[in-house]
Amino acid sequence: MNILWFNEIKEESIELVGKKAFELSELYAKGFPIPQGFVITTEAFREFLDFSGITTTILDLMKNLDIENNEKLANAIERIQDLILRAPIPEYLRNEILREYGNLNVDPDTFNHAVKAISMIRAGRESPYVALRPSVMDELNPETFLDVKGVTSLLDSIKKCWASSYNKNLVYQRAKNNLSADYLFSIIVQKQIRPDKSGFISVKNNEIIIRSNFGLIDSIDSNLIIPDYYVINKNNFLVKNIEIGSKEFIVYFDDNIKENSRRSLGVKSKEQVLNETEINKLVDVSIKLEEFYKKLLNVEFAIRTGSISVISIIPIDEVDVKEEVKIDDFIPETITKIRVDLDDPINSDKALAADADGVFIRLESIIKKREINPLNLVRENEYYYTSILLEELELVTKSFRDKDIFIRTSDLTDETEKNPLLGFRGIRRALDENIILKAEFNVIKKLNESGYKTKIVFPFVSNVDELRQAKDLMRELGINNDIGIMLDTPASCETIDYFCKEGIKFIIFGADNLTQLILGVDKSNDKISKSFNEKHPALLRNIQKVVGVCKQFNVETNLIGSITSDVEMIDFLVGIGIDSIMVNIEDIIRVKSLISRTEKRIIIG
Repeated sequence: MNILWFNEIKEESIELVGKKAFELSELYAKGFPIPQGFVITTEAFREFLDFSGITTTILDLMKNLDIENNEKLANAIERIQDLILRAPIPEYLRNEILREYGNLNVDPDTFNHAVKAISMIRAGRESPYVALRPSVMDELNPETFLDVKGVTSLLDSIKKCWASSYNKNLVYQRAKNNLSADYLFSIIVQKQIRPDKSGFISVKNNEIIIRSNFGLIDSIDSNLIIPDYYVINKNNFLVKNIEIGSKEFIVYFDDNIKENSRRSLGVKSKEQVLNETEINKLVDVSIKLEEFYKKLLNVEFAIRTGSISVISIIPIDEVDVKEEVKIDDFIPETITKIRVDLDDPINSDKALAADADGVFIRLESIIKKREINPLNLVRENEYYYTSILLEELELVTKSFRDKDIFIRTSDLTDETEKNPLLGFRGIRRALDENIILKAEFNVIKKLNESGYKTKIVFPFVSNVDELRQAKDLMRELGINNDIGIMLDTPASCETIDYFCKEGIKFIIFGADNLTQLILGVDKSNDKISKSFNEKHPALLRNIQKVVGVCKQFNVETNLIGSITSDVEMIDFLVGIGIDSIMVNIEDIIRVKSLISRTEKRIIIG
C-alpha cells in the first residue's frame, strides 16, 4: 500500500510506516488529540525509485564507496540527491498523494460515506499547511520539512525528504554500521496547527509543570521569552503555583512572507495564557500519556480556539537534562559582555555574584543618595566631598577589582529649568563648574594609587572640544586612565570618528537620552510619551553606524538604558556586534541567557 491514514495502520504495517508513524497511529486509536495525518509508505518510495529507473544507479554509486574520502563521498551524494530530485513521481502515485492531501480537512472516518458531499467540502476548502516528518525503523532520521502548502510545494518537499536520506551523515553512518545501501523509509504528512497558544508539559514524579505562551512554540523552545509557569500537584491535580512570565512577544507564521515572524504582545504580555479549563485538559492528557508510555514525559502541545493538540512526546530518559532547566537556572558563557548598571555601590557584591563582566556607576547616584549639594560642599570642604565618593566607590572597586569598572563623572541637572534634558548639565556643566570635576578626578587618582584602575566616562558630550578640555584637566592632575564618552546626543553619533581619533577607548550609548533627542520626544511628558520608541529605525541606524565606525578604530561599544532587557533589542545589538550590554542586577542572568541563544544562532548560521 502506498498511503495509510493513522486510523488504517495495523501492527503488521510497521515495516511499511516505520516506528514513529506506528506510534502516532496507536495514540490516534486511543483517542489522543493528534493532528490529522497520513503516511506515504516505504512501498511508495520503492515504486518511485523503480518507476524512475534510478535504483540501479544509486546502488552502483553506493557500492564500494570510500566514506573516508570526503571528496568522493560528497560527489556521490550530490549525484544521488540530484537523481531523486529530478526523477518524476509516477502519475498514479502523484494522484493518490494529492487526493489524500485534499482530504486532510475532512474526518477520515467519513471517507466511505457521502462521497459527493466530501468532494464538495474538499473543493471549497483551502489547501492546508502540513509538516513532512520521516518515519524510520532505526535512529537515522532524514530531514523534516515544515510549513508545506499547495500541490507543487508538497510534491517537491516529498522528493527533498526522500533525497535527504542520502545526506553525508546518514550515508556515512549506514556504511560504517554495515546497513543496507538500499534504504527505504516512510514520510508522515501531518496537518500543522496554527495555535493561539502553545507550550511544553513536563510530567514528573510528583508534579506536572506546564510552560506556555501565546502563538507558536518557538518563543519558548529557543528561550527567547520567559513563559507562564503552572505547577500542578500530581496527587490531587490542584494548581500549586502560577507564575506569569514576561512574554514580550509571540512568534506566528506570516502567510504573506511564508515564514515565522514576531509580534509584540504589548499589555497582553501580562495576561495569563492558559485558563482553568485548558489547564485541566492538559493535565488530563498528560496523565493519560504517562499511563500509555509508562514513563515520565515531556510533551509539546498547541491550542487553537480552545482545542488541544499533542504535537510531540519525548520520554524524559531520552531528553537532555539541560532542556528541563529554567532560563534563570544557569549562566552561559557569552562573547558579548554583560556589565551591571549599578544604582547603589552597596549592591556591588550582589552584582558580582550574578557573574557580571564589569560595572557602571554614576557619581550623581551617590550624590543623590547622600543628599548633598556638590558645588556648595566642594567650596566649603572638598575633602569631605571626596571622602564620601571614595567611601562609596571602594565598595565597587573591591568587589570588581579584576573586572572593568566604569565611573561616569557627575551629570548634574537643574530640575527648575524648563527642560533639564537640554539644559545646564553633563560635561558642559562639569567644565564650567570644574572644581567639582577636579574633585572627582582626585577621587579617581586616589583609587589609582590604591591599585584600582578604573575607566572614566564623560556624560552628555556633543563636541570634541569638550572632550579635549576634560583631557587637559586630567593631564593637569596627572591622570591617564582610559576615557570614553556617553553617546547621548545625535551630534556625538554623527561625529563619532572625530572622537575616536581623539583617543577614546570606548563609547556607551545612553539609549534613553539618545532616543528622546533623535525623536524630539520628552518621555516624561504624558501627552507625547507614547511616541517614545527605543527601537525606532532612526535610533537603530545610528547605533549600527556608530558600532561600525568604532570597530574601525578598535573602540569598544556599550549600550545602557531601559531597553537593554528587551528581547528584540538584544537580538539587534548582538547581531551588529556590540561589545557589551549594561543591565540592571535583576536582569543579568536572563539577558545573558538571551544573548547566548542569539550568539548560537549567529554562529550556526
